[in-house]
Amino acid sequence: LGTLEIQSINAVGLIAAWNHEHPEKAVHASDQIVGVNGKYITSHGATLLHETLRNEQALEITVARAYFMIRIDKSPGTKIGATFDEETLKIKSIDSNGLVADWNRQHPNTAVRVGDHIMEVNGRRAAERGAAALSSEMKQEQILRIGLAREAAIAAGSPPGNDVETYEVNVSKVSGQKLGLIFEIGTLEVSSVKGTGLIADWNFANPNSSVRPSDQIIEVNGRHMATHGADLLQNTIHREEHLKITLARAPTYTVLIQRAAGQKLGLRFDPISLKVSSVDSAGPVGIWNSQYMDRVVQDGDRIIEVNNKHVMDHGPQQLGEEMRKETVLRITLSRRVLGPEQNRGYTVPPSTQSLHRRMTG
Repeated sequence: LGTLEIQSINAVGLIAAWNHEHPEKAVHASDQIVGVNGKYITSHGATLLHETLRNEQALEITVARAYFMIRIDKSPGTKIGATFDEETLKIKSIDSNGLVADWNRQHPNTAVRVGDHIMEVNGRRAAERGAAALSSEMKQEQILRIGLAREAAIAAGSPPGNDVETYEVNVSKVSGQKLGLIFEIGTLEVSSVKGTGLIADWNFANPNSSVRPSDQIIEVNGRHMATHGADLLQNTIHREEHLKITLARAPTYTVLIQRAAGQKLGLRFDPISLKVSSVDSAGPVGIWNSQYMDRVVQDGDRIIEVNNKHVMDHGPQQLGEEMRKETVLRITLSRRVLGPEQNRGYTVPPSTQSLHRRMTG
């Protein structure tokens, strides 16, 4: 239940009927449900999606394709042009001049990405033969049919044409010191970093990979959010002493607001997390949104800096005060990487006759 990965499809049922009517969008085993009726696994969690599947009659289900095949011909003088971890077979890098890059240019819908896992080569599966056998096969054979799997939530949450920027944090709780990290349950989005703690120490020592609000925890000690679920990652963070945490970096953008003295911004936000809850279309921020479509302030975005005062240096209270009293505001906001606004899965629409309450969860 934690990942909503599809294990099997009954021969008789609503999904089987959908597959028959829409073969180009057929649901397969190993695909992953990433959204149901506007709720997404990365923003609402798997439990809520599962409840929605069981309780609501009309269902609009977004599914991310998790498994795909590529064919590589290693003619003399060519190279695969990709490196991978010898133990996990996870793709580490892709050379822009190699055969994999050529495949990506010719087949954008099944392009290989950094982070994909090699699952089989020429019919030999890693689960049965082991990673070493597959690695040997790729070195020896000229024609390679390679099956790869992708963490579906990442695939569904990545904006087209852009790779999610990730970074690693390594900390140890052996001394009993606290992480000093506050994150949202269910989404693992970072709300704030305390002034003292292991994460604060990490940030000081590693400024280029410092943890910031709106960044999102996607993997802990080899367990990925898409394959193991948020609950297991949270338990790992709480229970294990040595933590290798991978986070997705939240992109930022800046808005410039000028208003009359005493005029309200038309922006509601939480005073502690500084997360935006609503924007008044008639207020200064709403007017900005209508004029600058590439930097629209949205619900769920988080205020991280106001007039060169960063929340990690000055705290949310001072930023809130700055926005209340100043007439000229330079506001920088961040947006969580994995969220419903960036979903890329395919959708089974609710208007389809075959999708009503008869579907079982």
